[in-house]
Amino acid sequence: RVALLWIGQAARAFRRQLAGLLAQLDPVQAGWLLYTDQATAAELLNADLPGCGARFDITGWDHHRLAHQLIDQGVDLLIDAGGWTDGALPAAPALRPADLQLAWLGHGGSSGAPWIDYLIGDPGVLIAPERDHYSEHWLQLPHCHLPADRTPVLSQLASRVSVGLPAGGFLFMNLGGREKLHPDLWQAWLEILREMPDSTLCLYSTPALVAADSRLRETLTRAGLDAERLCFLNWNDDNERLQLLRHADLYLDTWPSGARASGADALWAGLPVISRVGRSLGARIAGSQLRSLGMDELLADSRERYIDLAILIARSPDLLAELRGKLAARKASSPLFDQARFGADFCRGLSLAWARHRAGLAPADIVVGGQGEGIA
Repeated sequence: RVALLWIGQAARAFRRQLAGLLAQLDPVQAGWLLYTDQATAAELLNADLPGCGARFDITGWDHHRLAHQLIDQGVDLLIDAGGWTDGALPAAPALRPADLQLAWLGHGGSSGAPWIDYLIGDPGVLIAPERDHYSEHWLQLPHCHLPADRTPVLSQLASRVSVGLPAGGFLFMNLGGREKLHPDLWQAWLEILREMPDSTLCLYSTPALVAADSRLRETLTRAGLDAERLCFLNWNDDNERLQLLRHADLYLDTWPSGARASGADALWAGLPVISRVGRSLGARIAGSQLRSLGMDELLADSRERYIDLAILIARSPDLLAELRGKLAARKASSPLFDQARFGADFCRGLSLAWARHRAGLAPADIVVGGQGEGIA
């Protein structure tokens, strides 16, 4: 039996994508158990999810109760999507309630936990030079290891002004969490704005971030830039967020911790994303998404290249139109937005790991798909 422990900050960001995955799975072959809480994914507790065998609302549970429940249910493989993130219960897997325990999503790196046997990733994010920095064995899917959602309907596009955006000028956008803003990244964004006088940078905000918003605007003033060129956005639902993304011209990924769900949403909305590829898993996810689309030209290997690429695209309407056209064409056939294909690859990876365990073999690095499938 497979159980998904779907609680915590990372899991919350991917609840819509999980619903898409569970909707694709064969209920006879899958029948996964889903453990989540009201704060993470309340809507999944009653949704139509054929691949889900049973659901448990673990709101208010402690790790002892959860671990005993997993044992009582006879769970063979436990997939922990929370890891060390806020709201997760990492102490439950630490009690070893399942024969095999895998980390997925989490905080974008190794858990460092001896009770996690496998880390689910892909060749774009798990790279050989960094192997010694991971405590887990690697289970590598053939394409991006994060599920992308193609269910949001792209409704009729409203006007820029009606959704709170400037009427004119080039729009750079990033709708990721504020915790991903790094001083070096921020200075790079200011350099881009300086080189593109008729541009605006749009960021996600909430009422709780008003003071932080003011401080960010002050950095523009100190840099000799108009503080009003920084635009703060919020939304009520997925449709409003997608409307904002569709109006933008270029999505600027963050570093050293890059976009995950927000990057995939931007790409689904038809918005080109540029990303600086780093060494860690968390710094390579947008790169994996772009490679799955065959759009490696949007990847930068340095700070300077990232800045130059943003300016080049912003100054070249023909290039931007070409990138948008390529993205629109690739979305339909790319494995990034093929949920059925992702589900098959994911289940294949679990089967390979479980077959090894059933044979009495210790965990080892596993590659899914292609001629190299099996032990890495």
